[in-house]
Amino acid sequence: MSNQRNLIILIILLTIAALFTGVDKLALRAEEPRRAVVAMEMVISGDYIVPRINGWEYYNKPPVFNWILAGFYKLTGSFSEWNSRFPGLFFFLVWVLFHFKISKNYVGKEIALISSFFFLTAADLLFYGLVNAGEIDIFFSFLTYVQVVLIFHFYEKKKLLSLFLVSYILCAIGVLTKGPPSLLFQALTLLVYIGLYKRRMLLLFGWQHILGILTLFGLVGGYYYVYDLQTGQGIPYAVRLLKEATQKSALETNIWDTLLGAIVYPFNLVKLLFPWSLLIYLLFKKGSAKVVKRNPFIWFSVLFILANLPIYWFTGKAVNRYIYMFFPFILGVFAYLAFSLKNSDRYLKRFSLRTVMIATIVLLGLRIVMNFTYLPYIQYKGNKQYEIHIDAMLEIVGDNPISFYGQPYTFNSDVSIPLGDTIKATLRTAPLIAYQIPYYYTSKTHRILTFTEKEPINDTYNLVLSPALDTSTTDVLYSFDEGWQPNTVVYLVESKMDEDKK
Repeated sequence: MSNQRNLIILIILLTIAALFTGVDKLALRAEEPRRAVVAMEMVISGDYIVPRINGWEYYNKPPVFNWILAGFYKLTGSFSEWNSRFPGLFFFLVWVLFHFKISKNYVGKEIALISSFFFLTAADLLFYGLVNAGEIDIFFSFLTYVQVVLIFHFYEKKKLLSLFLVSYILCAIGVLTKGPPSLLFQALTLLVYIGLYKRRMLLLFGWQHILGILTLFGLVGGYYYVYDLQTGQGIPYAVRLLKEATQKSALETNIWDTLLGAIVYPFNLVKLLFPWSLLIYLLFKKGSAKVVKRNPFIWFSVLFILANLPIYWFTGKAVNRYIYMFFPFILGVFAYLAFSLKNSDRYLKRFSLRTVMIATIVLLGLRIVMNFTYLPYIQYKGNKQYEIHIDAMLEIVGDNPISFYGQPYTFNSDVSIPLGDTIKATLRTAPLIAYQIPYYYTSKTHRILTFTEKEPINDTYNLVLSPALDTSTTDVLYSFDEGWQPNTVVYLVESKMDEDKK
């Protein structure tokens, strides 16, 4: 027993080292700087209601994750990469602990530990998702997991009011984090588990469920009401989020991409969950279905996967980070089957909690090695380029501010009301620019890289993308490849024009 305790202590220490020693080794990348910029602008402007980038409204995500980042920025007084990634890592560790605590009540401590170690060291999370921890998906997936697993937990405890009230509060937080996907998880899980499997469809028409729905509308509607008071664009903003969600679905994917994606998807899932996905063969063993159905928690996990995973499976656009909430459910099933069938399967003769712990130690060790070898290498190979360019431009402009000049991006967000007119709304936002640029500018100066559509005047410094450059009215002081958009160059310019000459 003491040996097991020592191994657990070692795993805890290695987990901390694996996740946190690499946090500051890599510049923000992928979606990380976008989330950081919105949060930084909230802190600087003091406006926590309206998400903004470059001082203009940002319509693609609601604000909850930005509030969390902004709160940590305020607490620490720094916009660093470490601070940008810490909240995601913190919530992941809370998630692993919560998964262990909830599952041990239904599968026992040993299987709960095994599935938690599986989850901690799944390949895509350990070697990619937890490197880019400044993205929104780990926090959102944690929220979704807690939301749906408490549906099962409170149903088992016969606490219907808690079931509907708590799950809908978490659903509301999810909607205000990433939009409509939380509503689908809630609806499908309730329908399949309570309505179809438990055959208690009438519960979905009970007062507890109605109270939960009203709570959801109160929380979500309250935010959009306040947003609308401030901007007058509450409904178009909500509609934009709905369209953003459907753009990632089969609704906007051609049939051949959808079919090809559906064929490839299971193989991709095996890759994401490696090495523990090698246990997938247990699903096809004779009698495995009966073993799974014997345990209510494991069977709920299967029902949740069957009810919700097809939404992502058949989109034709496999984005790995969108399905992290499924990982503990899938790996929990694998852990339960491996433990239950180890005496009857010749490949599992050596399977035990101890062997899983040793494998976990090896995988965490590999991640630590990666932190000090591969991450510095890709940083050296060019991942730090944006920070270098910002440093160079700040040397040129000194203490003077820099703005971002060009034409705003305009799009429609129209709403058709049944038996009524169509509400037509035109939304305007700053044009796309690599988000590392405003991130590193703001993190170093504590100023917003404000976008303006007005022509720059004399003695002002502006960033201009190559299509909008006019050398007759500006002097080019610095330039570099924008990096995200093909054939696009960013120019730092100083205007030659006085305001009275325009």
